[in-house]
Amino acid sequence: MNRHIRTMHGLSEIENDTSGDDESQASVSSEDLDTDNDGEETHSETDSTLSDDSGDEFDEARVKGWNNTDSEEDSNDPWDVIVSQTFDTFNSKYQKEVNKLTEDGDDETDARTTVYDEFIPIFRKDIASKYLNRILWYDRMKMNPIHKKIRNTVKRLQQEEEYDEDEAWKYAVKKRKFLFDDLLKTYSPPEIDEI
Repeated sequence: MNRHIRTMHGLSEIENDTSGDDESQASVSSEDLDTDNDGEETHSETDSTLSDDSGDEFDEARVKGWNNTDSEEDSNDPWDVIVSQTFDTFNSKYQKEVNKLTEDGDDETDARTTVYDEFIPIFRKDIASKYLNRILWYDRMKMNPIHKKIRNTVKRLQQEEEYDEDEAWKYAVKKRKFLFDDLLKTYSPPEIDEI
């Protein structure tokens, strides 16, 4: 997925694989953020459907490297995940607008650039919303007893056994997996949608 961050206009190459579950706790939607004060014109159809999904923090891509990349090189840029999710959220709308312009005779590269420029205010709001949701989530998580226990294990591994940070987190989560079992016991089984 990192390839569309690097090319910025290559959204048509990306599959829409957003799999984030809605957070059970309150989240900030992009409509709550007043990030578009500069009077830029936006598409009201796409602007009105901004997602407040902050993404699934433990999906497979981030477990692999916490950066949502398909490439061999792992990016250390923390924005890659949020920008990728935003691009994925609006991929079908972006593609639809690009297709409209190409059907009207525009070159595909020019059409992608034009639509990308038009979507910047929409992307900005969504990125700001996702960022704020993650920051607020992390602030709450820092006070969580399960997180504190895992964090203490990480610190001990780094100090006593000279683990680097990534290794320490991976090992600590694996070692303290019973904490997640205890957490899950406090929840009810998920409801099943009737067909």
